[in-house]
Amino acid sequence: MHSGYPATVDGQYNFLYDVMKAVKNIPNGKGGGVFYWAPEYISVSPIGSPWENLATFDFSNNALSSLAAFQPADTSGAIRVTFRLNTAAHGDTLKPTDFVQIRGEIINGPDVLASGEQLKWDENSGLIMQNTSGDYWQKTVRIKPGLEMQYKYWTGHSKTVPTFVRLGWEGPVTPYDSIAGNYRKFIAGTNDTIIDIEYYNPAGTSVTQFWRPFIHKTDSVAVFLKVSMAGVTSTGRFNPANNGPVGVRGGAVNNINIMAWDNTRPILVREQYSIRNGAFWSGTAYYPVSLSGMEQPYKFFIEGDTGNGWENSISNRTFTVPQADTTIYWVNFDNQPIVGVEDNAPVETGGFRLIQNYPNPFNNSTRISYYLPAAGFIEVTIYNVAGQKLSTLVHEFQNPGNYSTDWTGRDDAGNIVPSGIYYIQCKSPNKIETLKAVLLK
Repeated sequence: MHSGYPATVDGQYNFLYDVMKAVKNIPNGKGGGVFYWAPEYISVSPIGSPWENLATFDFSNNALSSLAAFQPADTSGAIRVTFRLNTAAHGDTLKPTDFVQIRGEIINGPDVLASGEQLKWDENSGLIMQNTSGDYWQKTVRIKPGLEMQYKYWTGHSKTVPTFVRLGWEGPVTPYDSIAGNYRKFIAGTNDTIIDIEYYNPAGTSVTQFWRPFIHKTDSVAVFLKVSMAGVTSTGRFNPANNGPVGVRGGAVNNINIMAWDNTRPILVREQYSIRNGAFWSGTAYYPVSLSGMEQPYKFFIEGDTGNGWENSISNRTFTVPQADTTIYWVNFDNQPIVGVEDNAPVETGGFRLIQNYPNPFNNSTRISYYLPAAGFIEVTIYNVAGQKLSTLVHEFQNPGNYSTDWTGRDDAGNIVPSGIYYIQCKSPNKIETLKAVLLK
């Protein structure tokens, strides 16, 4: 690994880009080009490869995005821009091995960036982020000065399997300049730029572009903590209807009790719309800057537990008090995995189903039907292919039974939407189902 070029796909891209730029700029046209030796040389059983850490393909034979460095593009004056995303507030069990993508468009220029990637509002967008640690993801591209990007973040357990809620799309976001619109915005200047960390919006309500799931305080640092109660719920130990809330207990740090072993603080808040009917609980502890670098021992704790409330089968958890606001990657309470169901599988409800809308394709109106086997709060919403919520058709508590509602091809403001593909999402207390509808005029 060369200094300034980390051993990542983006690091490989930047190294190749800079080498080829240097060769191209050799005086008198004496820089003919670059020959990259064995870009495909990955291990094939039973033969290994000493070059696979330098290859431009992954271990599944898929081309890495660093190959974009070889694509011809107008790079004159292009600046390097680094996007940074934190997914701590995500409602699904997003892991570092999952898939995070920037989707969007260039408003005043071509959809191909100077670094060769295409920016699209669909799965063909070439801006794939890399996990740098825990909740943190990053992507560096090159953009020509003056170009405006409008974009949002999309997440999946793979490129084709979206995460829980809104088919992988984050919720509505207002750009930093407060101009109306559901997108993030970046306008390229003339200097390399590292954009402030952005947080994935898991909610259906709009947030500003640089919102945080905690309060930033100038005299202290925030530590955002998150725990999944899905495992202990599946074993019967925890039932949020009968016990809780969930919180954190821990030892003093340099004789200062931000946490205490005999008192629960902070108390965490249940994320109602997180996976498995609100399995995640989260909250923030605040530390004086003077405690940065010191170790905080802690455990999660259940108030009102019929047992002793503690995580019993593990040693004390610890984290180092940071110098700046940060998030601690989520864990299962007591390290208890879910029993009897795959981790990312939706909870079954014993009969809940969303029936394909009819007619489909449709012109002016289509009927959406669903069956609810047990009473609960139901939400039926319409999304476009960019993940923007257009209309809420149902938002109420309903008793068991068969239901139907009509969508007339309009958004909540009464505007007629254009022909295209739309997604009907029906959310019950324990399950979400989504269907594709085609509007033709």
